[in-house]
Amino acid sequence: MSTPGLRTTARGRLLAHGNDDHGQVTGIRAAAEGRTVVAVSGGAFHSLALTEEGDLLAAGPDGSGTHPDDHGQVAEIVAAAARERADGSAIIRIAAGGLHSLALTDRGRLLAGGSDQAGVAKILDAARGKVVVAIAAGLCHSYAITDRGELLAEGGCDGDDAVQGIKDAIAREEAGSGPDGGRIVRIAEVAAGAHFSLALPERGRLLGSPSAPVPEATPSSIAAGSEHSLAITDRGELLAAGDDRYGQTRIQEEARGRRVIAVAGGLAHSLAVTDQGELLATGPGRTVQDGSGPRMDFGQVTDLLDAARDGRIVAVAAGTFHSLAIEGERDCGPLKAGEVCLAFTAPPRCHLRVQSDAAFVGVEPAGARRLAVQAGRSCEVVVTDGRGVNHPGNVVFTAAGKGFAVDDAGSRLPDGLTHTRPHPVTGAVTFIWTSTTRRT
Repeated sequence: MSTPGLRTTARGRLLAHGNDDHGQVTGIRAAAEGRTVVAVSGGAFHSLALTEEGDLLAAGPDGSGTHPDDHGQVAEIVAAAARERADGSAIIRIAAGGLHSLALTDRGRLLAGGSDQAGVAKILDAARGKVVVAIAAGLCHSYAITDRGELLAEGGCDGDDAVQGIKDAIAREEAGSGPDGGRIVRIAEVAAGAHFSLALPERGRLLGSPSAPVPEATPSSIAAGSEHSLAITDRGELLAAGDDRYGQTRIQEEARGRRVIAVAGGLAHSLAVTDQGELLATGPGRTVQDGSGPRMDFGQVTDLLDAARDGRIVAVAAGTFHSLAIEGERDCGPLKAGEVCLAFTAPPRCHLRVQSDAAFVGVEPAGARRLAVQAGRSCEVVVTDGRGVNHPGNVVFTAAGKGFAVDDAGSRLPDGLTHTRPHPVTGAVTFIWTSTTRRT
């Protein structure tokens, strides 16, 4: 289970395209202008973004209550985040639902705002006194995962099985009816569709509510669209299941042969990011529509693909009819206790290698890797420069808050290799190679 405050993300420039009837596209672009964004999330009519300083940005219904789609999903979460920031907390996770929003602070405190049909008040009550490490928001349901692996689930649209169904699935697994039953099921990740839910345990098979389309594999990461599911395996293979009326599950074909690092699903479209920074997208605008249904094409696929064509995409989010992405650099995934995120900035063809006991990581320029470390233990570090020459040294990490920092007194870094302090939101330590000295 990940440590609160150390959920690493992408970072870079925000892209947004698609339906803009409430300013969810132009508004979030304006809010993020000149800011470095580390996370994005899209709801039915609103958008959320998180900056590297831990500030929450939001755009959508203005909070006046004059529009039937305005349930305070923007105004209330912005106000809650501002109070936390004034108290010294940073926002580290965001989730935009149908008509509500969730956020998480670096102290493990859950924030929520918007329609109470989504269980906003109940999820806040359920999380009171607990440390929350992950969140998810569906059409009208809310989820939080505690540091003990407990799934808190509230809300639900009339007649759907999203909340009770996933609770029942976990209970059956714990009662022993599943192949890995008879144990406490600790949940690592949850995904919320329009009327269904998926939960990924730390160990064991993927669980779903009765109406959930479940991919045929045990994935390492999951996402949900309106009526379709997306998943990534340990090998980076993308899986998709469920409704394909607009080609949304054809993202699986699009990704075949590529290693995928992130996925997101909207009402009728799907987005994916490869380890090479390539954006993949399917849905309206990329497939033939018969014209018999409501308008689905707002440029959430084609316009985003155009905008991302020459950039490196590192994260995506899908609203109902709009899409969000981050163009920039990629960090590690969620960190576990005892792990540090290593990022590396250097000219092309350079390479950073770090050896800690049996753990070995290699980090390419603009890349990032997780490393299990112990405070005070020396790790071997080698920079291979653009000429292929190795520059050896060692690095010692020291405990810093909930994460790790570099112990400058105990480390002997190669000449020309410097480092940043741990990032306040992601916890990443970035090594920077500036040496042009050729060594023999």
